[in-house]
This record gives sequence, C-alpha cells and structure tokens, in this order.
Amino acid sequence: MSSPDVHATGHFFHNRNWIDAHFRSVPNEIANFFEGDGISLQGAKILDIGTGDGLIALGLTVRANCTVIGIDPLALNIEWLKANAPLTETDFDNARFSFFQAPSNDWSFLPGDFDFAISWSAGEHFENFSEVTHSIHRALKPGGKYFFQTYPLWKSRWGHHLFEWVPEFFHIGKDVTEIYNYLENLRQTPKPLKLNSGEESDLLEVILEDRMLSKENWLQLCVDSLNSCNQMGLDEMLSLIEVCGFKIAKAEYITGGFHLPPNLPFEVSRGIEGVKLIANRL
Repeated sequence: MSSPDVHATGHFFHNRNWIDAHFRSVPNEIANFFEGDGISLQGAKILDIGTGDGLIALGLTVRANCTVIGIDPLALNIEWLKANAPLTETDFDNARFSFFQAPSNDWSFLPGDFDFAISWSAGEHFENFSEVTHSIHRALKPGGKYFFQTYPLWKSRWGHHLFEWVPEFFHIGKDVTEIYNYLENLRQTPKPLKLNSGEESDLLEVILEDRMLSKENWLQLCVDSLNSCNQMGLDEMLSLIEVCGFKIAKAEYITGGFHLPPNLPFEVSRGIEGVKLIANRL
C-alpha cells in the first residue's frame, strides 16, 4: 500500500507536514516506484502535470538531479515557493525547474521530448481526462513513461477532499448545495485539529482564525475543491489511459480500512482510495 498525501487540502493552506511531504516524501516515493523496476530518473527530462505549488517538481530535481517542467492551469506562486522550499537561495536559483501556465489542454508548444511525465493527486481533477492524457502522450518521446497517481477517488471515503471538515463518505448521494449548507452551519470539526500554538481545538472559529481564513473564504475554498473533482471511477480512468496510447505496466492500489455508514450499500470500489502506476507510451 502506498502512502497518500498527509493532506490533500494544501491548496487551502499549507500545514506543517505539507512542505516536507511534497518536497521530500513524494519525490522519494515516485523515484522509488520507478527504481523498483530498475528505472532511473537521474538526469531525465520530466513533465509534471498539475504541478500546483511546485514543491514536488522542485523536490524531484534535487532527488534525481533531473530537469522538471511543471504545467498547471493556475499560475505558480514562485515567491511563495522560493520562500518556503527547504533550499538555499543559490540552490533554488540553480534548480533545473521551470513552469508553464496552460489554461487549455493544448500543449502543442511543448517539444515532445520528455523522458517521463508525472501527475500526483491530479487525475481526479482533470476536467477533460482524455484531452489531458492525449497531451501527455504527445509530450513524451517514443518509449517514454507516465507515472500516474490519483488520490482520493470520488467513491472512496475521502472522495470529497474535505478531510478535516466532513465525515467519511459524507458526499455520497449529496449535491454541492447540501454539503455547502452543512459546512455553513458547522461549528465544530469532526476531530480536534492542531493549532500553531501546539494546542488542539475542534471549534471552527478558532481553527480558521489560527489559519488566517475568514468563514466566507473558507466556504468558497471548500466549494471550489468539491467542484474541482471530476467524480470519475478508477476503471474509466485506467481505460482512458490505455485508449490514449499507453500500456499500463505496473500498478499499486492505495487502500485503507473504513467504516461504512448504515445507509450506504457496500461496493468494492469504496475500499480502493487511489492508485499509482507506470504506463509506457506506445
């Protein structure tokens, strides 16, 4: 079983584990997954799809002495990255990392000479999964390899991506309005959360003040996160990856124990929270 993100709400705010997990742990997990098959990322040219805050891409350049180009529909906050990445200013400036903002899925400006492509916890947000996967295929050189990790899948317990704020499976059978109304009336979180002081609290007002978020901004971030999920099933994702010109060569499911609510029918897919895989470009 692979390790999912410590937190998948880092785009709300970066918790204490986020930077270390994404700069060190995730690049190590990606490199180790390849190295388990005797494949090295050393010196390679890598495309990072859905690069987000850039920590994973930057961490890979350090882990594998490689060149990483990040691509994302949203702008990269380079000043935040420079201020928070655990690198000296000189090492940051010398890192072989660059970024393209691409609002559409047309990446014809890329040269098509990448050795590897990676996407970490991004596939569940691809608005047009097929278009993105075709663009990844075109960006890779013949024989290139695609590392795909998606977590959490929509039907699984944390598919709503609102880990701290709503219970497991809360989103199943509900629309966004129902979830918004629940959040709007929320006063206490399901579990106490650690504050910057080191103390814990389950009072939402205290937690948001600690994280410098207004209730209105937090609600909008929650809804944006929820709406960003494409709600695709794993079988559909894997099928499209192969339809778009890849052959899946290695896969590992991300699973975990869970308690099923009484009113929710059991499905095997509930227990498959995500997957990581290597697909070869045909």
